[in-house]
This record gives sequence, structure tokens and C-alpha cells, in this order.
Amino acid sequence: MVGCKRLWYQFVLARHCIYYSYSYSNSKLSIAWLLINNVKIIKALLHSRKAADLGPIICVCYTNHAFDQLLEHLVKNGVMQVIRLGLRSKSDLLQNLTLRRVVEKAVPTKTENIISGNTIGILGEHYEKLKIYCLG
Repeated sequence: MVGCKRLWYQFVLARHCIYYSYSYSNSKLSIAWLLINNVKIIKALLHSRKAADLGPIICVCYTNHAFDQLLEHLVKNGVMQVIRLGLRSKSDLLQNLTLRRVVEKAVPTKTENIISGNTIGILGEHYEKLKIYCLG
């Protein structure tokens, strides 16, 4: 690996933050290079996640298209725990990875079922009280 690239990777990984600024006049090749390197850095962070005691990795892009491209590259490179926030994804690959779809498929825990049941019971009691109050 070229020396400056190695230093760049060390800088990014040491600070747990990636910031890119590029103008629209940049070539598609340089934008593709940024995308590929973002994927490499995210995979490196995921690989050392437990040793570095990392939490979730949050990716933010200026456009939905750029965000979809980044997430698609991650999924195609074996990153499976991806959740896309937002509704404007045009990617077929990411349709089942939106927060809404993930929540719909999630199985509630025992504690969540108990809380839900208690809440429904409390709402039922309040409904009966309100019905008696309104109807006399």
C-alpha cells in the first residue's frame, strides 16, 4: 500500500470519523474510489468492533442515491446488519432493510409482550370508565 494511503487509513480509523468533501466537478472515478474506500473502512471498523468497543456505525450521505450506493456496496460485500433510515430508497436490494420493514419482521421479546399486554389492559379500563362517564 502506498505510504500516504496507509497514513490516511490510520488517520480515519484512529478518529472513528470519515469526512469527505468533493465538488460535483470531480470525476466518477474519484467518487467511485471514495465509495470503495468507505466500504473498506466500514468493514475494518466492523472487524475490530469488539476489540475497539464500538457501537453502531452511522453513515450519512448528501443524497439518497449516494446513500443507497454505499449501503448496496456494504450488503454486496457481506455486511448483513444494515438498517436504512428514510423512505426514499429506489434500490430493490435495500427494500427489506428499511427501518419500517425490519420492525415489521421483528419478533417482540417476552418483556415487550408483557408491557404491551399491560398497556392494552390499562387502556381497556380507561375505555370502560370513559364509556360509563359519557353514557351515564
